[in-house]
Amino acid sequence: MGLFVRATMAVVVVVSLCMVCGCQLAGKSDSIRSTNVVLVLPGIDGAGPWYNSLIGGLKEGGDDVELVSWGTPLMFFANLMFPAIHGPAERNLAERIRRERAEHPDGRIILVGHSAGCGVILQALARLETGLQVETVVLLAPAVSEKYDLAPAISHTRGTVHVFYSSHDQMLPSTCVTGTYDHVFSNSGGLNGFALTERLPAMAREHLDQHPYDPAWKKLGCEGGHFGWRSKPFVEQVLVPLVEERPARAAITKSPELGAGT
Repeated sequence: MGLFVRATMAVVVVVSLCMVCGCQLAGKSDSIRSTNVVLVLPGIDGAGPWYNSLIGGLKEGGDDVELVSWGTPLMFFANLMFPAIHGPAERNLAERIRRERAEHPDGRIILVGHSAGCGVILQALARLETGLQVETVVLLAPAVSEKYDLAPAISHTRGTVHVFYSSHDQMLPSTCVTGTYDHVFSNSGGLNGFALTERLPAMAREHLDQHPYDPAWKKLGCEGGHFGWRSKPFVEQVLVPLVEERPARAAITKSPELGAGT
């Protein structure tokens, strides 16, 4: 317990210094950018070369793609657990969306999140003003509680919120012990999909697609584990068509309606 407390204090100090010194918890845009942008929010392991396949695959769609850095590199699980880290990341992403929309009012903004990065996206969208929307949201293995209310985020999405989940995920069962991004000790939406979706307003349900893992994706390098969603062939053949709003080259399975007992 003493070691955990000391580590926790160290993380709080680092986060505080970052906030005081102006360290960026979210990536900055390039000075030159096309009208369309794909913003990728990584998981608790942060922005690194382990996301190169995901980024490379998304670039096949032809849009600008940026891996947005957030959180602290010192303790991965702090990025999942600490509101002191979540708040700045969410505010920075919300501000980035506002800036992109102001600079490119006719451009498309696509958000792609992995694991805890999905929590940053969902909470950032909920912070936006009424009427401000992005085009498409893709959530890969979201480390957010399975009963999380998706309605606020969906209301800021003009197109579809796509959720990819897998019961084969070897990491997400730990959220019953560590807690999810939204501080609930339960299964996450990335394990069995989001439950209680029948309680969403009808219009919100029309903008939500949940995709359970399809064994056919194994040949694309996505084996259903927590990190398989970053496989470049899977991204190119399944995710890019969703981002570009065209038919996928590989079949996508849609989940049946998930109810309260799921």
